[in-house]
Amino acid sequence: MSIFGGGGSAAQTETRIGNLQVQQTGYNVTIQVVMGTNRVAPTLCYYTDFVATPHASSGGGKGASSSSGKTYTYNASIMLLVAEGGDGISFGKLWVDKRIYNHVSDAKFTAFTGGGTQGKWSYMVSKHPDDAINFKGFAYLAQADYELTNSASIGNHGVEVLGFYRDSVDASVRDCMRGVLTNGQWGLGWDDGRVDAFEQMDSYCRAYGIAISPALTEQKAAGEILAQFAQIANSGIVWSNGQLKCLPYSDTDYGDYVASAATGIHLTDADYIIEGDEEPVKISRKLKADSFNQVTIEYVSRAHNYDVYPAVEPDQGDIEQFKLRPMSSVTMHEICLEAVAHTVAKSILQRSLYIGLTYEFNLSWNYCLLEPMDVVHITDTTCGLTDIPVRIIKIKDRADGLRTITAEEMPWGVGHTEPPVFADTLGYVPITNVAVGPVNTPVIFVAPGALASGGYEVWVALSNPDSNYGGCIVHTSFDDETYTRRSTFYGNSVHGVLTADLVAGSDPDTDTGHHLAVDLSVSGGVLSSMAADDTQLCLAGDELVAFRFATLTGANRYDLFSPVSPATVPFLRRGLYGSTQGATTGARFAVCDNHLYRQPINADDVAKTIYFKFQSFNVFNDGLEDLSSVTAYHITLTEPLSAGTVFDQWAAE
Repeated sequence: MSIFGGGGSAAQTETRIGNLQVQQTGYNVTIQVVMGTNRVAPTLCYYTDFVATPHASSGGGKGASSSSGKTYTYNASIMLLVAEGGDGISFGKLWVDKRIYNHVSDAKFTAFTGGGTQGKWSYMVSKHPDDAINFKGFAYLAQADYELTNSASIGNHGVEVLGFYRDSVDASVRDCMRGVLTNGQWGLGWDDGRVDAFEQMDSYCRAYGIAISPALTEQKAAGEILAQFAQIANSGIVWSNGQLKCLPYSDTDYGDYVASAATGIHLTDADYIIEGDEEPVKISRKLKADSFNQVTIEYVSRAHNYDVYPAVEPDQGDIEQFKLRPMSSVTMHEICLEAVAHTVAKSILQRSLYIGLTYEFNLSWNYCLLEPMDVVHITDTTCGLTDIPVRIIKIKDRADGLRTITAEEMPWGVGHTEPPVFADTLGYVPITNVAVGPVNTPVIFVAPGALASGGYEVWVALSNPDSNYGGCIVHTSFDDETYTRRSTFYGNSVHGVLTADLVAGSDPDTDTGHHLAVDLSVSGGVLSSMAADDTQLCLAGDELVAFRFATLTGANRYDLFSPVSPATVPFLRRGLYGSTQGATTGARFAVCDNHLYRQPINADDVAKTIYFKFQSFNVFNDGLEDLSSVTAYHITLTEPLSAGTVFDQWAAE
């Protein structure tokens, strides 16, 4: 027979880590630039005041044991460099490993956005004034006494940055392109006069709902960045009249977008400069294998925590006729909306599939004003071309005074696509820092010496009414001022109150009027009858009792009693371990099983008052209460009960 299930395990003591573990160096990293709104990974740029705090681990919660060892928690004051900062920059969500916060402040970070009036971090000013710097122009996060992982590292962080040029959330392609060209801090620093206003390209993007949020996380050639932006905007870049311009390929008016008119130039056989016996207009056709009928764009979905998603656009008719010819996936992490990704993918698909012919011809310098992206009409009687429109894509000025023109065919409407409709609905994203509130009033008592580790323990029944409750961190103090973190308790204990008086009786108590009636609603507790020849130890008021049978009388309400084995006369074990019998209605009740928190105490602490704070957290191990606002509970330590055990008090059958 036993009254207390579960055995102890061997004590385990962790090896103390002596310093913060840095996964990668922060030297020579690129200062990230965010335009629009996107997620980036910050870099640890400074830390100080590393502290390893030892804790005596003890039982409590799931899988708890009564043995103890030593564990450590680690803290440090840190600064995380996020991105290029400035006026108008701000922060949004924060991801820490698997935890998600609605805002960086929810994780107790202080945000510095790099504006012109940015001051020093107050913690550094007070603790390390020689290292306190304004860091103007840098957006970073700082936190004093930051709790590190069990391996003394900061974990994986992601920060949503509301960056430059954003129009509510995303930014226009025009503003991003001009930023790369003209910004003097992180761009090329060009004079505004060398950059076109990009009005027509901007009109096209707005008509089709195209907006982007580039995160420049590594060094790249400006030409590579601009070419990516231009492809998203279905446009071509050209140097014209001392300015860099970006003009759309679309030849179809749509919404407020008005397509460019042709130049009005109609070239005939008399205009071409023929060299030798070659054709006036040389025609080449793209290989069918290079004419792709499916395009996939890899974008980051803001609706799904900026995870990478594919946007696939196929031409089903061409696939059924000529089999699938997919283009290699195109990475466009500047795009954060599904609808934009599909719009861009479709424009790339149409240009790849339906523009297959190119034309090359030579002209004299009489046509020196022609430039790429101009539309002209060509006629070549030899080839059977009659006044067809073509778009110039390349001009080579030769030393002999000729201009070699390369143009592409212009099937009407290829540059236009109806934007698909996607809701970009937010998937299920658990917000992990939800607060669960304080624990219920705990049941705190000194354990019987025969059941306590080392003979001295305080047992505590803990619960929380919130369904998101995961557990609590236990802190103790002997002065109610300086608290020491002791252990972590998971889950709920089974406890409640008596719903009827329990009067004193014999042991065993066979008086049917002396049943133990309890309400466990406060903890959501559930009881069941014990196996044959077994009982369950409980605390009722200050009396230790044991029962075998539990009868449900209502929601979380029970009558507890036991029959003499093998007879059926109901009875309770009473006054166990020398406890005083009797309890009144409303008195505390707790089941003494492995779901109690157990705090070892020293023999010389008897007669002292010990204070407890139980700092709640949620099922994500997050949403931790502010310790300063947590209610303190106390008990004056007494000598543990040391009378005979349950096992030598059984009545003769």
